[in-house]
Amino acid sequence: MNESSWLAIFKPLFEQQIPLHRELGLVLLEAREGYVKFRLPFRPSFIGDFRVDRLHGGMMALVMDVAGGAAALSTLQRREDSCATVDLRIDYLRPAKNHDTIAEGEVIRNGKAIVVTEMRAFDEAEKALLARGTGVFHAKRT
Repeated sequence: MNESSWLAIFKPLFEQQIPLHRELGLVLLEAREGYVKFRLPFRPSFIGDFRVDRLHGGMMALVMDVAGGAAALSTLQRREDSCATVDLRIDYLRPAKNHDTIAEGEVIRNGKAIVVTEMRAFDEAEKALLARGTGVFHAKRT
């Protein structure tokens, strides 16, 4: 499948059908087999430290888990297949300011039952790397 086909399939799934994603306003920007890119629009309710208007670390972890999980999900072949987070490791490199956050997920190992991804998060306005991480996902292939 080409990138526009992946985007056509994944965009409504990740933006509208998953209630939490809809509530957060997540936007799927790119999707192809083994790679996805999301935007998390900044909202004041996502602030973790009100003194300096910084994104809560849990929000960063959430969007990186979504990016890694979506990349892992893109490797599955059937509608009945599924994947779930087994492990998530994040290195927070700098505080996220009150800008939109871009999160990418990319598959680095696609095994029979385990998919490993690398994730990166960027400040969209400043193009600064905010965090990087690794996700391990259990893939249930039917």
